[in-house]
This record gives sequence, structure tokens and C-alpha cells, in this order.
Amino acid sequence: MSERGELQNVVEHTETVHERIGETVAVTETQSTELAALRREVDTLSATMEEVASSATEVETLTEEASDTASSGVERSEAVSEHADQASADVERLLEAVESVGEQTDRVHEIVDIIVDIATQTHVLALNASIQAAHAGESGAGFAIVADEVKALAEETESNATEIRSVLDTLTTDIETGLERGTETKTSVEEMVAQVDQMADALGEIQRAVERSSDGVREIADANDDQAVSVSELATRLNTVSEQAQTVQEEMAAVDADADAQRQRIRHITSFVDNLPGYAYRNENEKGWPVRFASEGIAELTGYTSAQLVSGEVSVGDDIVHDDDQAAIWDTVQEHLDRRDSFALEYRMNTADGDVIRVREQGRGRYDENGEVVAIEGYVWRVDDGYKQIAPKRSAARDGEPEPARERDRSSTVGAE
Repeated sequence: MSERGELQNVVEHTETVHERIGETVAVTETQSTELAALRREVDTLSATMEEVASSATEVETLTEEASDTASSGVERSEAVSEHADQASADVERLLEAVESVGEQTDRVHEIVDIIVDIATQTHVLALNASIQAAHAGESGAGFAIVADEVKALAEETESNATEIRSVLDTLTTDIETGLERGTETKTSVEEMVAQVDQMADALGEIQRAVERSSDGVREIADANDDQAVSVSELATRLNTVSEQAQTVQEEMAAVDADADAQRQRIRHITSFVDNLPGYAYRNENEKGWPVRFASEGIAELTGYTSAQLVSGEVSVGDDIVHDDDQAAIWDTVQEHLDRRDSFALEYRMNTADGDVIRVREQGRGRYDENGEVVAIEGYVWRVDDGYKQIAPKRSAARDGEPEPARERDRSSTVGAE
């Protein structure tokens, strides 16, 4: 307990509560601001996720188109590969045909060579026949004519055979050239087929990669949709929390205002009590009347401070109440406490300066739920006369001392029950 006692504790506690409420208001304002900022961030994130969803949809559409294009490319590559295989087969057959023609040409060469040999031999026989016809004279004239005709025919045959050989040589050269070109064409077609097959494989890989990419984009889009739902729910909850925080902030501001008003009221009450011509108290119901609270008026009344009473340095019952009045006051107060009614007393007090003054006290007990006295509260102020003696009469009062303690007339006791 502080030196000022319970009322001072209430004042200090109220000040502390006011400070804590102020701090809480500041925290709620900060939280409200941060929640508002967080809500804006979540709104921005939600808008971004919507853009991502839109972009993912576009990418998914593009990947599907790319997959379709790759699939079409694979199909066309397979068709080109089939045509290339067919072309390779056609070139193969053409080469076989050209080779066959070459073989037939070689055979014709052989026949032409035979014809040339025969024509040469025929020419020689015709020449011999012409010589023999010339030796025969007129009897061989007819034979000479035949020999000349055979000779001419042989020469013509040889000439034609030579021309045929020349044509066959050219044809053979062309066939050989055709075979070379056909072989080169076959090689090119085979390379083209291999390249088409590679392209088809590459397009197949592209198609599968695009399909995997499409699946990934779809998963991203689905995950983004799920996250968008979560973000939307988070935004809704943040809006609710932000509204609640705003409400708490407003309520805390109202509480802060109420606490400040309460603090001011307590200050006014404390100031009022301290400025009364006397002092208010809260004592324990024990011998010596231990003080739990005494207003500042005690100093003006007795010269003792409230801190001295609260700390126990000075005892109300032993040091301040006049020795001759202590027993009567105790008995009278206990009677009233037993009846659970208020009491009004007049008695003498000793001041710090050694003076004896007469005071009036109005008080009553405070009880717990079991009816036990937990404290006595009241007010004491200085008076001059108008009291009734309650203590036993002494033989004579000491010179200059006020008369003994008296109980106030019940009819004149303010607040008496």
C-alpha cells in the first residue's frame, strides 16, 4: 500500500489504467492501419491472381493449339515419309529397269558386233566373188552383178551397224549417267526419308512436351483458382477483422474517454475530500484503529500526515484519541457495529503540537458476505459544543482540557440509522 493509502492507490491505478488504455488505443490504431494495408495488399494479390488465371487460360489455349499443330505436323510427316518411301521404291524400280535396259543394250551391242563381223565377212566374200566373176569373163557377168549387190549390201549393213553401235554407245553412256543420277536420287530420297523420320520424331517430342506443358499450365491454373478462392476468403475475413478492429478502436477510444473522465472525477473527489475541514478515513476494526486510508485533511486537523497514519508510525487509537476517551469510543463503536447501524461521536484528540481538541465523528461499518466487519469508514471534523457525555464522569477536568467523549444526540446525527 502506498503512503497515501487506498484512495491514492485508486488514483494511481486509474492513472495506470488510463495510460494502458491509451497504449491499447495506439496499438489498435496501428493494427487497424496495418490491417487496412494488408487488405489492400490482398486485394492487389487477388487482382494479380485473376490476371494469372486469365494468362494461364490463354497459355492453355495456345498450348492446345500448339499441340494440335504438332500433332498435325506428325501426321503430315508420317504421310511425307510414306510418300518418300514410295518414291524410294519407285527409284529403286527405275534403277532396276535402267539396269535391265543397260543389259539389253549390251546384248544388242553383242548382236551388232556379230552383224558387223558378218557384214565384213560378206563384204570380203562379195569382193572375192567379183574377182572370180572377172576371171570368168562373160560367163561370170551375172555372178558379178550379184557379187556387186552383195558387196553393196554388206557395206550398207556394216555402215548401219556402225551407226547402231554409235547410238548404242551413246545410249549406254546415257544409261550409265541415268544409273548414277538414279543412285544419287535414291540416296537423296533415303536421306530425305531419314530426315522426315527425324522430323516426325522431333514433332512427336514437341507434341508430348506441349501436352506436358499444357498439363502443367492446367495444374497451375487449377492451383491458382484454389489459391484465388483462399485469397478471396482471406480478403473477406480481413474485411471482417478490419471492421472489428475499427469497432474495437472506436470502443477503446470511448473507453479511453471514459477512463479519462473517471480519472478526472477521482481527482476531483480526491481534491474535494482533501480540502474538507476534517478528514475521511477507512480503518480496521482492531485496537488502535489501524488506518488503511486517511485524507490529507488529517494534517490540518492534528498535525500528523496521512502517510504517518497509514504506515503505522502514528496510531489513531493510541496516539491521537485522548487516553480518557479511548475505552468509551471502542465500546460505543462496537455496539453500533453489532447493530449494523451508523454511529456519531464527539471526543477529544491529541495534536502533534500537544494540544487537545474536540472533534465529531460520523461513521459506519463495512461487512463481508458473512456479516463480518472488514473496515470502518467515516469522517472526523473539529467542533466546539452541542454534545452529550457518554464516558464516565471524572472528579474534575484538568485545567484547559475539553470535556470527555460524548455520544451525539441521535436525533441530531446526520445519516444515523
